[in-house]
Amino acid sequence: LHWTDNLDGARALYEQEYDRVIEQGVESWLPFLLWALTENEIWSGNWLRAEHLAAEGYRRAEDSGSPAALAFMSAARGLLHAYRGRTGAGVRDAARAVELAGELGMPLLTAIAAQSLGIAALSTGDAKVAHERLAPFAVAVPAEPALCRFLPDEIEALTRLGELGPAEALLTPFEARSAELSR
Repeated sequence: LHWTDNLDGARALYEQEYDRVIEQGVESWLPFLLWALTENEIWSGNWLRAEHLAAEGYRRAEDSGSPAALAFMSAARGLLHAYRGRTGAGVRDAARAVELAGELGMPLLTAIAAQSLGIAALSTGDAKVAHERLAPFAVAVPAEPALCRFLPDEIEALTRLGELGPAEALLTPFEARSAELSR
């Protein structure tokens, strides 16, 4: 539901799962659940709730000592920072997520974390930096458009730079796959 933009439905299920995890004491799973909840609230524009969830999730990820949990929560915090205009913090957290994801062999997480890098640069009007940051991720785009939300930012950066051919080469399959999956 989350990746199909049914954010209210996803929230309801995530909150139900959060209550179950707390009740059963399976707290090692919480940073990952809090990543999903945080991202869902970011996409919903519920900034204060996202801030609270990101803080709890990051604290729990640090407490767990799990590099994967830290990577996911760094990605969520980076996205939140970027959307809230804290571009330096957004880039730092996203870079940490990308680094950890690389060390862990989690290419999908690098695609998720890349979104913060593009938003941070485009929000300051720097299409060149946005392209430099996003281009390495655009070569290995997954078949699920929801997993590469950074791609429209790369297309925008290329367009602003006057690189219409490369922008169209990314847009055409992304748009077709999005339509096919009703995303």
